Parts: sequence; structure tokens; C-alpha cells
Amino acid sequence: MLITKGYKRRQVRGAWYPAIIKSNENDEAKGILLKGLSYNDILKLDDYEGDQYKREDVKVFVGDSLDPISTQTYVWIDSANMLEDKDWDPTEFKKKFEKNMINLSE
Repeated sequence: MLITKGYKRRQVRGAWYPAIIKSNENDEAKGILLKGLSYNDILKLDDYEGDQYKREDVKVFVGDSLDPISTQTYVWIDSANMLEDKDWDPTEFKKKFEKNMINLSE
């Protein structure tokens, strides 16, 4: 688990995926850290995330470490009106993701 300070997660209206937006220094967005990605992997992620997100450099805290590490994340740059005013729920995401994957396989 990692924490990105100064950001928060929001639910995208009508979607099952999250957005991370810049916020105040007291907010924290939790997530996961992917390692070992190639340049081509990152380009594929850029395509996947599309025009609604911008890849940005951030500092994150991994586990119990007090020392941040540098990485990148995709920050929402589309309209704030497309976001719900509530934290994104990863449990709900998992349910919807699994449902979407089942529907695609049928």
C-alpha cells in the first residue's frame, strides 16, 4: 500500500474507475505501486488513461516508511463536474470490475 499526500481519490460519475485529483496537503490518496514497467508499458498506460488524465511525478510513502520515493501517477485533468464528491471505494470497484469482465467474456 502506498500513500500520496496532497491528493485525493474521487469516483468518476457513471463510471467504475477512480480519479486522483490534487488537493490540500492534509489529504491522502491510497494506492498501489507498480514496479518494473518498461517504456512501452508506460506508453500503453498513457493510451489507456486517455485525455482525461495526465501522468505526473509525485512523491509517495510505501508501507510504514517515513521516507518518500519518487514515482508517477495519472492525475485527473478533465472537468471536476464529472467527479462525485465522495471518496472512491475500491471494494465497489472490484465488484464492478469483475462484473464488467464477466460481461466481456460472455
